[in-house]
Amino acid sequence: MSNKHPDKQNLLKTDNFPVLPIENWYFDKLKIIQSYIKAYHNRFDLRNKTKMLVYIGAGPGLVATPADEYPLQGTPLDILASAGKFQRYLFCEKDPAYAQALKVRIGQHFPQAHTVIVAGDINQTIEKLPPYLPDKIGGSPTAILCIVDVQSFDIDFATMEVLAAMDVDLLLVNSYVHTDYYTYKFYLEEERETLNGYFGTSWARLAESGDVHSDTSFFLLVVKAYLEQLRHLGYNVTGTLHKYNLPATPVPYYQIAYCTKSKVLKSLKEKMVAEASKQIKLFD
Repeated sequence: MSNKHPDKQNLLKTDNFPVLPIENWYFDKLKIIQSYIKAYHNRFDLRNKTKMLVYIGAGPGLVATPADEYPLQGTPLDILASAGKFQRYLFCEKDPAYAQALKVRIGQHFPQAHTVIVAGDINQTIEKLPPYLPDKIGGSPTAILCIVDVQSFDIDFATMEVLAAMDVDLLLVNSYVHTDYYTYKFYLEEERETLNGYFGTSWARLAESGDVHSDTSFFLLVVKAYLEQLRHLGYNVTGTLHKYNLPATPVPYYQIAYCTKSKVLKSLKEKMVAEASKQIKLFD
């Protein structure tokens, strides 16, 4: 991860665009994502393939904590700056202002990168993606890694089914909004349809298992149930659970999972775990 802010003069050209406010745990998450990407690039069965990155929930390209004097590179710009290169990049962002900001900032800092920006709710724009995700690029087979980095239940399972049908590898960042208002009871009582869309099935059967008694137990059950749904789509799944570096957080965890239809997951697991920092528990 780079802690350098873009050149001040370049920043002044984009200061009419939004910056994403973040907490310090964001940098831990970014390191872990970079570690997973490094392990992905090292897969032996990808060596002769053109690699493409799809990032869902890309943000505006620049981020800042309350203590930062200048904005810092967001995840997309950090990935573009890293040593591990993809031949093509497709960034999806729900907020039109964020999408426009990302487009401008990539054009300024990485003008040679082969990028496409898709604005809008991914659940509505997913049908636009297949033409951008070819089986072959320049005659070479294409391997696609899709990072899903959206909060709570913003991505429908039907969207994941579209990606699965294209045999896209997935890197999922699972984190959910929990506040005095957005408690597990709120989700269970008020957001049943949202949960059904997220799982692609009735949530009631899972919620009535008796295992839900707090926000944390709700989060863990959601993660395990969601990953099981991905296994039903043909994915092999491994992941790591991480702790937020924030005091008094209602649910002090977020989870990152790697999902692939490749047969090499077992041999990759040790490499993934070794690369991922601050791991406290492995989801088998």
